[in-house]
Amino acid sequence: MEVRDQEVVLIHAQANYYKSAQEQLIGDLIVTSQRTIFESKKVSIFAEDMEISHDQIKYIEKFNFLSLIPSGLKIVTVTGEQFKFRTANRDGLIKAYIQTQVTVL
Repeated sequence: MEVRDQEVVLIHAQANYYKSAQEQLIGDLIVTSQRTIFESKKVSIFAEDMEISHDQIKYIEKFNFLSLIPSGLKIVTVTGEQFKFRTANRDGLIKAYIQTQVTVL
């Protein structure tokens, strides 16, 4: 990941991205002052990276994984797309989003 001009990395956390009920990607979730990046580990044929500009995020929502474990983080974009992640550092990620003034529910 290359940092852009005027961009600061706020947090870098391991996360699992739930692309679908059958597909999960393991990687790193990076929150910067301008965008959110998911870099998947290249250990799967399904490996893929993604990037969401913070001005495209409508809100961030916490959820419990398997209805019990408080480790879920859902990103909802202004177009209605949803990206679900599971991470051990959810609270740290939430604090980073608050710094960027992204709405957290």
